[in-house]
Amino acid sequence: MERRFPATGLARWASGWRSSRRVWGELGILALGQLVTVAGGIAATRILTGFLVPAAYGDLALAVTLAGLLTTAGAGPVGNAVVRFFAVARENAVLRSFFHAVRRLYGEYHLSACCVALAALLVYRTFVRDAEWLALGLAAVFLAMLQGACGLLDAAQNAARQRIVVAWHQAAGQWVRLLGAVLFIRWFGATANHALWGFVFASAIVLGSQFLFFKVRLAPLAAGELAPEETEVRLVARQMRAYANPFVAWAAIAWLQQASDRWLLAAFSSRVQVGLYQTLNQVGYSPLVQFSGLLSQVAAPILFAQAGDGSHYEPVSRARHHVHQLSALLLAGTFTLAGVLWVLGPAIFALLVAPEYHSVARYLPLAALAGGFFATGQMLTTDALLRLRSNALIAPKTGSALLAAILNYLGARTFGLPGVVWASLISTAIYMLWTWQIARTGSGDEALSRGVGETTAPDATTRRHVNHPD
Repeated sequence: MERRFPATGLARWASGWRSSRRVWGELGILALGQLVTVAGGIAATRILTGFLVPAAYGDLALAVTLAGLLTTAGAGPVGNAVVRFFAVARENAVLRSFFHAVRRLYGEYHLSACCVALAALLVYRTFVRDAEWLALGLAAVFLAMLQGACGLLDAAQNAARQRIVVAWHQAAGQWVRLLGAVLFIRWFGATANHALWGFVFASAIVLGSQFLFFKVRLAPLAAGELAPEETEVRLVARQMRAYANPFVAWAAIAWLQQASDRWLLAAFSSRVQVGLYQTLNQVGYSPLVQFSGLLSQVAAPILFAQAGDGSHYEPVSRARHHVHQLSALLLAGTFTLAGVLWVLGPAIFALLVAPEYHSVARYLPLAALAGGFFATGQMLTTDALLRLRSNALIAPKTGSALLAAILNYLGARTFGLPGVVWASLISTAIYMLWTWQIARTGSGDEALSRGVGETTAPDATTRRHVNHPD
């Protein structure tokens, strides 16, 4: 007898197969882009360490952390809101208001942070009169302005699942920045300042390309919508701001977790040690963090679209289950990479950096563990974001960052570079365990089944009330 399957079951299976095929296709595109990006990072490390002595490479690393602080505190929170609310705005036909709100928040958050940094540089110039670091600081601020805009366009394109555009700009951006640094070093001299201005020049080129793709690929998605009203833009911006504000609360403190190690090494040891540590960070710490970023780029828009506005328990529960699976995958990869580097680390390090930097190769496994623990913790934070519980992350973000700064201080002052490596390992392990605890305790969240959240996404009903207030 021929076995018959229910039509609805076949349709569900076919839909799931097509969806899975699309996800794997997107993962392949982004993985290819990420491989090219990683190759660019490896080439940058090898080439720039060949051009710059360890002290100059340390100065470059410190300046880049300043740009990272501005981007983390300014554009970072807005980017998180872009990824979370894009799918909901598109579903409810308020994309034009959404784009206006993003521009407004970029000015409020990111440009304001950059203006504060410029004012601080003027004060620094008045009292310290250090022309070299003034030039580095100015370049870092301009780099942050450009990278912040690039990050928001990247977030919107990723949320729209335009994976080729995202992969192209990430891959091309890495290589263009390297080319810009090399050209500026060749033209003006082998200093950290010239390399950083090369990054600025290259980032401007990447931003121009991203804006062109925005006009061609993203803007047409809202072509059929009515012109947005100011009240509606304010409403969308207010909802995104409520979601983004907790990220601002921990941004500057979280930056300590990522940058205090280098600054404290510079204070208690030397800029040479900073340069050595930076190569260790790039070869050992960064790979799993970059891989985590790849997974997030693919998974976050899909999971947020699946969870919707967080008002229904079942879709949110399924999305959270996927987050836990990805976190377990990252943790397994962490121990695998650390084992490989324990055996082959010195040989790999010899291929990737200039000979002057080889003395720190023995710390590669510890750096890999720290990077993997941090990447796993970052993935676990998605669990709270799916439940619209971003406030729940303030404690682990700020607590682990403050702990990292304290441990980095003690490690740098007492043991120098080895102390900072161990401090990073301990603080990231605690961060991972803390976020795991939040994800585990959130499994009994009853608010989801009642549609209760800290913020609500714009919906069609809200839009009607905005356009026609009572």
